[in-house]
Amino acid sequence: MNFASIAFRIALCATPCLMVTERTALAAPAAQGSNPLEDLQKKLKDTDENVRRKAVVDLAVSKEPGAWALVLGALTDSSPLVADEAQIRLGNTADPERAKAISDKSGLGAKDTIVRLRAAEALGRVGCAIDAAPLAKTLIDADPDVRRTALHSIELLAAADRLAPACKPAIVKQLDLLLRNEKDQDVRAAAIPARHAVKELEELQLMELVRSKDMEVVADSSMRTLADINFEDLIEFYNEGIEHDGFSSLRTLIDILVARPSKHAAVSMANLVARTHNDRAAWVGVDVLRDWSGKDTAVDEKFWKGWASSLPEDWKPNEQAAATPKRYAGKVKLMGMTIVTRNVAILVDVTGWVNEKGADGTLGRAQVINEMSAMLNEFQEYSTYDIVPYAGSAAPCDKWPNEVKPVNISHSMNCLRSCKLTGRDDFLQAARAALALQGIDTLLVITDSAPAGAHHVQPDLVAEEITQRNRFHRLVIDVLLIHGDATLEEAWQSVCEPSGGRVAEAKL
Repeated sequence: MNFASIAFRIALCATPCLMVTERTALAAPAAQGSNPLEDLQKKLKDTDENVRRKAVVDLAVSKEPGAWALVLGALTDSSPLVADEAQIRLGNTADPERAKAISDKSGLGAKDTIVRLRAAEALGRVGCAIDAAPLAKTLIDADPDVRRTALHSIELLAAADRLAPACKPAIVKQLDLLLRNEKDQDVRAAAIPARHAVKELEELQLMELVRSKDMEVVADSSMRTLADINFEDLIEFYNEGIEHDGFSSLRTLIDILVARPSKHAAVSMANLVARTHNDRAAWVGVDVLRDWSGKDTAVDEKFWKGWASSLPEDWKPNEQAAATPKRYAGKVKLMGMTIVTRNVAILVDVTGWVNEKGADGTLGRAQVINEMSAMLNEFQEYSTYDIVPYAGSAAPCDKWPNEVKPVNISHSMNCLRSCKLTGRDDFLQAARAALALQGIDTLLVITDSAPAGAHHVQPDLVAEEITQRNRFHRLVIDVLLIHGDATLEEAWQSVCEPSGGRVAEAKL
């Protein structure tokens, strides 16, 4: 078991979820003559990261002058366990003065990019109205992740009516400037719902953004917002070109329909399942139809069209119905897990388990390579894939797009066999590399560890980070968990569920 898994278990037991509000701690009486703040400040320098993390917890609920500044300072801690705790505690505040301090030079104004990124995320969760002008200034930050995170926080604050009215004109001006000039497609896509939340965009503005065909995620983000204004026309627009739409566009249509369930939406969903050539999109649509109907039928266009057309005009899905289990059919499997994609990035954690021996004495790496080779050879012609081994860094084996051919599969398996990556498993970096690949629809992760990144081990922060990175790509994240347990499975479920993905377990 590696560092991330150990740290995850510590964090799960000791750390509250992201939305916990501040509480007053019942601290043990301090020794006579001692200064509680000085004691906690000393603990922040302890060599044990768990002692430092606990100090952050106590400082966050302390009323001593200077305590909050020490929490802010903990954002720079070298341990992600400690810095994650500080980030979570900062966002849990409902105190206007404390929230304001997050924008100071120790937070949003810090020189360290990671500190600015943490502060930008925390500001989106504060439980009070704030002057978001500093967040607006962050929209010209040199780092695109900081800009993207600041945009999401502005969106959250606006939706919760926590933007001070006086700062809104400046924010709108900065958002409009970013929408015109931003080159990073993920940042520009995030700017659209943020702008709409602060001040609603007009239909013509959104239609202009929809035509951003050089930036598919920007067009899809615009579609999501446009659905709030003109749902009926938008569905007709989509229905005209389902056969040729990319996966993120199909997921956008599915998400729009899911948000507005009706007979019309059910008919459109059945139509998508029948007409799309993308296997993954068809199964995502079927998952929705299964949940709406309570039926367990697979990809059967005649059945789903008949079911949808027979619904009464005022039909609504049963809100009490439980989600139908994802039981997929098909001959392509990896260690018992059915694979339902033709365009996949396979992220292989090469720490820990790869050197373990199975019941027959075969190393885990060799066993998975054999299974993966067999799986890829079952893929249909013209399917594409990429293998992305990762540990402390990620190193894709192939040049994308890599067609499923014997020579390519052999090269990929040799690459995985000889991979020498070391360090803590950085799932977030591997996912970032995979999200940059055009044309994939699925991330398949093979690991025995908790989801983590170079700067995050707290499960909620990891899940939030990948969900926001994937927000407009809408790739499905599936996980094959080697020797998993209930704790690890729960952590990966939080990563997979927002995308409609699955967690399956395998034994060596």
